[in-house]
Amino acid sequence: MFTTSSQCKYWMFNTEDELNDLRKNANLKHVEKYGEQIPDADRYNYFLNAEEEKIMVKKYEHHLRDFCKRFQPPMPRCVAGTSFHYFKRFYINNSVMNYHPKEIMVTCIYLACKVEEFNVSIMQFVANIREGLLIDIKTRCSLNDPERLRPGTEHFLEKAFLTDAVLLYSPSQVALAAVLHAASKLHENLDAYVTDTLFGVEGAGRLEELIEAVRSIRSMVKMMDNVPDKSVLIMLERKLDKCRNPENNPDTDIYKKKILEMLDEEDDLYHALSARNENLDNSVLTMSIPGSPYSA
Repeated sequence: MFTTSSQCKYWMFNTEDELNDLRKNANLKHVEKYGEQIPDADRYNYFLNAEEEKIMVKKYEHHLRDFCKRFQPPMPRCVAGTSFHYFKRFYINNSVMNYHPKEIMVTCIYLACKVEEFNVSIMQFVANIREGLLIDIKTRCSLNDPERLRPGTEHFLEKAFLTDAVLLYSPSQVALAAVLHAASKLHENLDAYVTDTLFGVEGAGRLEELIEAVRSIRSMVKMMDNVPDKSVLIMLERKLDKCRNPENNPDTDIYKKKILEMLDEEDDLYHALSARNENLDNSVLTMSIPGSPYSA
């Protein structure tokens, strides 16, 4: 059940302002920590600000989507959906200047592939709810050929996962917004189905909240069409390469030195454990067993 999931308990937020405040805080923490030696007047030009970080995250969300689409063998939708969630969650409290999106993106996809082998994802919830809505429309709504809604619904959900909607609204609200959007594109009206059939008298008290949620989700998806100019993305990419944390950049000497130190520590630990095990083996071999023909 979504209401008992970790997504619902720990990764749902009340407003976009709350999300933006957390992202701004992550940005400021990075700038304060790594900008101590940089004059305040120069920090703006050197570091990415919170809004620029958001643009970079959005860029790599598109890369994540395209990577999942091209993946062979074909990647289940649930894996792509979980990848998006991990990626979005990570950059709520972390800066792209500390952890580059191109590396975190691949990590999120790999982790999602592992997790989805056994677990049910948020994307599966949305897919099941969407499918359930289409079936319900077929049986309890007079709409002609509800299958016409499927392409528009799929397209809307694909764009919705590029927004913050999945962090602010439940899967059922996102799925309903997708179905209603697809219907409106076909000039079909499902208002009566939602108010009378889907909710009825018992759910009337929650109708206003649902309408506002659907309106907000559709607005977020519509805003996805406002893509930053390519020249801006190129400029920010170069800026990020310059200001990212060298300790987490595989191309720097600092990073390579850190990895070598970690490998040396692992070698030391391995040799220590091997020596201990050898001593234990020798102790066992020299033990005397009372009554044994091999005892001294």
